[in-house]
Amino acid sequence: MPDRKHIASAAGIPYSLYPFCPFSPFSRIRGTETPHLCVIDSQMQSIYDSDQITDLFNLECSDGLGVKKRMTEIDFAGIDELFSAVEREGRDTLTEGEVYVLLDVVGIARPRSEFIPIDKIGSGQFDPDLSNLKAKRLVAKVMSPDILHKTDVGGVAFVRNDVGELKTAAETIVQNARKAAPTAKIKGVMVSELIGYRKELGRELILSFRQDDSFGPVVSFGLGGIDTESFAKWMQTGKSITSRAALFLEDDEIKRMVEGTVAGDKLLKPGRGESKSLLSEKILSSTLRALSELACEFSALSNEQVFTIEECELNPVVVTDEGRLVAVDALLKFSRRKQSRTNRPVHKIKKLLQPQSALVIGVSAKSMNVGRIILRNLIEGGGIEQDKIFVLHPRESEIDGCKCIASVADISSQVDMTIVTIPAGDECVGIMIDLIEGRKTHSITLISSGFGETKEGKGLEERLVEAIRRGHEQQDGGTIVNGGNCLGIVSLPGKYNTFFLPKYKLPFSTAAAQNTASISQSGAYLVTQASNLDGIINPRYSISFGNQIDLTAGDYLEYLMQDDNISLYSVYLEGFKPLDGIGFFEACQDIKKSGREVLVYKAGRSAEGAMAAASHTAAMVGDYSLNRDILTQAGAIVVETLDDFFDYFKTFTLLADRNVTGLDVGIISNAGFEATAAADNLTDLKLARLEAGTMTRLKELLPPGIVVAKNPIDTTPIANTEAFELISRALLDDENVQCAVISIVCPTPFLENLERGEAHREDIERDNSLPSRMIRVFKETKKPVVLAIDSGALYDPFVAMMERAGVPCFRKIDRAIRALSNFVTIKMR
Repeated sequence: MPDRKHIASAAGIPYSLYPFCPFSPFSRIRGTETPHLCVIDSQMQSIYDSDQITDLFNLECSDGLGVKKRMTEIDFAGIDELFSAVEREGRDTLTEGEVYVLLDVVGIARPRSEFIPIDKIGSGQFDPDLSNLKAKRLVAKVMSPDILHKTDVGGVAFVRNDVGELKTAAETIVQNARKAAPTAKIKGVMVSELIGYRKELGRELILSFRQDDSFGPVVSFGLGGIDTESFAKWMQTGKSITSRAALFLEDDEIKRMVEGTVAGDKLLKPGRGESKSLLSEKILSSTLRALSELACEFSALSNEQVFTIEECELNPVVVTDEGRLVAVDALLKFSRRKQSRTNRPVHKIKKLLQPQSALVIGVSAKSMNVGRIILRNLIEGGGIEQDKIFVLHPRESEIDGCKCIASVADISSQVDMTIVTIPAGDECVGIMIDLIEGRKTHSITLISSGFGETKEGKGLEERLVEAIRRGHEQQDGGTIVNGGNCLGIVSLPGKYNTFFLPKYKLPFSTAAAQNTASISQSGAYLVTQASNLDGIINPRYSISFGNQIDLTAGDYLEYLMQDDNISLYSVYLEGFKPLDGIGFFEACQDIKKSGREVLVYKAGRSAEGAMAAASHTAAMVGDYSLNRDILTQAGAIVVETLDDFFDYFKTFTLLADRNVTGLDVGIISNAGFEATAAADNLTDLKLARLEAGTMTRLKELLPPGIVVAKNPIDTTPIANTEAFELISRALLDDENVQCAVISIVCPTPFLENLERGEAHREDIERDNSLPSRMIRVFKETKKPVVLAIDSGALYDPFVAMMERAGVPCFRKIDRAIRALSNFVTIKMR
């Protein structure tokens, strides 16, 4: 059996640094299946049998496929020693051979290799021992921590297993590398057995992890090789490569992660005429789990290890005909960077959302400025008694019936909520620091812009953030701050509105649907949402959180998930603050487990969009695909367009109390083209097979001799108001129909769907009008139902009447079907 020194030589590092001695348990890996060490040759035969590997590494092995039942101990001390040695050389990047050491420890297979030091190349001392390399073909690679992509510099050569041919190739690739990268420090050449595999889609993979600023350690999987970037560019989002948060990567999620990709579909399902798949799901999932555990153990969040592995990329990892995974190229970067999550007194959000007292700063006594509008909105809301609403003003004694206080020092008792509207600057920051350090307020909403989103304001924000941090260290948690650069908050439980918009511009009319919380980094988006859905949906909370100087999107989700009156949390997000994605993820998981939903629109997905978001809210916008994958992993509904964001918000809110039992849909329209279009755009829905009794009822109700009773049901334009109602009831009474789309093309003389007017005798307010009848139909069923009304502005009152009654309406049938399909599909997960 080869000794440890021989194996260390293959990795190209000193024997003393090779990490074999047991040290500490792999904290997150106990009791799980993990791959064992599998160093292989070109014929895919293990160098050592399982007994030898177990003896050498103290590993418990179960089979010959590179999978073991339990890795009892991992040599973290040796890994730390390796990083320390590399660091002493002034490097933060490992060579491929050094990365192989880590792969051996966690049990990811790689080719048998030999390292030839640079002083042996081009000299008379070139005498590598190739006896351990059995393959007929070898690959030689230049080893330099300064050269990450060896092919780009001509640093790779394929040769026969012959010392003379290898000598020439080694000298050539070293010369190529020195010419292309003159300053690169070249350590030598690594020679490996050339692994045989078929060059076809899915046989080359990328397995990697990195430390993400929002979510901590993140693992990625997908199509690899030199075309990785092209696959990602041209394939459907999430199909070429996908990512997951390693801190939350359980077995079921690994399976979903892999199955959703082109590579997973290719590898884990038998091909045409094949009896078995190319790769065992067990091998692939255990390999991904091993990477995940390494990412977590050496994460910036881990205090157990001195070093942080910033990035580790195995590309390609090839799939052989024998069903093995072999990493044939690797890179790794490390640092000593460490992070910790910021703890904020989230419980104090109650003081912000349901305050009993308030202070407004920036109110004009002479004109209707932003502060004055907010003051009047507070008074009109009635949630805070007027004698508990104060104004900070150096000269006035009273404004709009509210007491004025001359200075922060004159505030006699701590107020629950302060709203700051004065411009960003030394005065603004000075007042806020006095409020925080003097414990004059539990919470602040900072409306003002000009802080972190501008170059000039960054210094102001740093002073403010430091004061907030010191406050949070106090026993009472100090002061929480919402904003800056935010619109404010509307709280129905708190009965207040701090939006700086007058009520005649944005009335927030009473609506039956109040079962949502709308949390937005953009105040303007909240305005459009509230305006478009006025009288239809009035969120329990509408929160504009802006720059997240203190409170974050994750904080609001964490606090609000305790409110059982909220069934849907809508989040417009431009970026996370450092590591806040972890708290957001945890809150999403808990909300989903409770049977409720988190709906997310993530802005800043393109390079241009990211720049726009940063200039607006100083958001730390991460890679969009990564955010989408991880938020989906958490259970959130991540939408791609603002139209879908709006439609899902409306559908999930208005159908929250519906019984979702299946995907079998019934469809009604009075226009033949819609019936056809509906059948063509079912997405995940299936046309319900109508019961015989339903068919009989429909034949009696439909115009005789014109149409055939079937699903979708075409009532034709001559169906009158009463017939349309009865046909709808017949469809919804059918036990085979689990959900329904009812579509109406309004311009027909047989349907009463117009407001009262001089040119006709219709009136939608009548009890027997079409909207009155359809509202009753909607309310008398517990099945999910949406309406499509594809008609012009003349019929807007009809649509408004339906939606104010809580009926989700759309202006195109395909949009209605898409919204219903996604609602039903998500609720059935």
